[in-house]
Amino acid sequence: MKVSKCLCVALFFYTSTSLAWNYQGHQIIGEIADTLIAGSNAERHVREILGEGMTLKTVSVWADCVKSVKHNDNNGRFYYQEDGKYAECAIFKDRTPLVDYVKRNWDQCTPGKTVKNCHGYYHFTDVAIQRDAYQQGEYGTSNHDVVQAINAAVRVLQGGTAPAPFDIADKKEALQLLVHFVGDETQPLHVAAIYLNDQGHPIDPDRSDSAQGTDTRGGNDLIAGNTTLHALWDMPPKRYTEKEGWKALLPGATAIPAPTGDLSTWPAQWASDTLVNGRAAFQNVVFGKKTGGNWSVEYQPDYTAQREALQATQLEKGGAHLAWLLKALWPDN
Repeated sequence: MKVSKCLCVALFFYTSTSLAWNYQGHQIIGEIADTLIAGSNAERHVREILGEGMTLKTVSVWADCVKSVKHNDNNGRFYYQEDGKYAECAIFKDRTPLVDYVKRNWDQCTPGKTVKNCHGYYHFTDVAIQRDAYQQGEYGTSNHDVVQAINAAVRVLQGGTAPAPFDIADKKEALQLLVHFVGDETQPLHVAAIYLNDQGHPIDPDRSDSAQGTDTRGGNDLIAGNTTLHALWDMPPKRYTEKEGWKALLPGATAIPAPTGDLSTWPAQWASDTLVNGRAAFQNVVFGKKTGGNWSVEYQPDYTAQREALQATQLEKGGAHLAWLLKALWPDN
C-alpha cells in the first residue's frame, strides 16, 4: 500500500524535468569512467559494444535524449521531434533506436492504469530522508526505480533478459542506459526526498496515515528564486564543466575503494550512500507554505558552497561506481 499510494502521486506528476544530472554532469561521470577503465578488459568490451567513435562520455546522455521522442495521442504514433534543444544528442544520427526504446517502455509500469512515459521513472527513487538506507518497499521506491533499472541493465550485459517492466533490446542499449542511470543515482535529489505538509513542515511518509500531496517530486516542486531546488542540484559547478575541468575530480574518483558484496547489491548500497549524504540538500533550508502545488525555499549564502562541495564528491563517486561496475562485469583475469 505504501508503494502504490506513492506511485499514484509520483507517476501522475513526474515530467522530463526530473531527468538529471544535466548533460554536462553525465558527460563528466562518463569521462572519469573512461579514464579509470583505460587499458582494461572492460574498456575492450565497452568499445566492442558501443562501436567506433563512441565512449562512455558520448553515450552518457542517451537516456535523456529520449526526451525528444513524442507520442501522438490521436494516432498512437511515436516520433523524434527535431527541435534543436539538445545539441549533445546530435551524435546519435539514427533516431530509430531512441523511438523504439520509448515505444517499448511507455505504459507498462503500472498495468491497468493509463500512466504513460514509463521510462521516465527509471531515473530516480524518492526515499524519505528519515530513512538510513534504501530498501525496496519503503515509500517512494518501486520495482522500476533507478536501483532496479541499474540491475536490469546489468542483467542484460551479463547475457540475461531484463525483468519486467523493463524492456531492454540488447547490450548496446543496456550499456547506454547503465552509464546514465549510475550517474543519476549519485545526484542527491534523485534518491533523497523530503515530504512536506501544507505548512511546509517535514513529514515521514512511512509513518503517516496519509502522505498524499506531500511529495516534493525530487525538489521539482521546491521553488528557490527563479528556479527549483532540483534544477540547482542538476547543474555541476562551472569549474568542472569548463575544458579539462573534470580532471580535478579524477584524484578523488581514483581513491574511491571497490564496493564489497555481490554485484547485484551495489546499486542499493550506492543509493543508500546518496540518501544519507543527500540529506544535506535539505539542511539549513526554510520551506514556506504550500501554494499552488509548490513550496518556496530560502537558504543561507553558504548553501551554494556546501552544495558545490557535495556535487563534486557525488560526481567523483559516479565515475568510480561506473568504472568498478564495468570492471566487475568484464574483469582483467
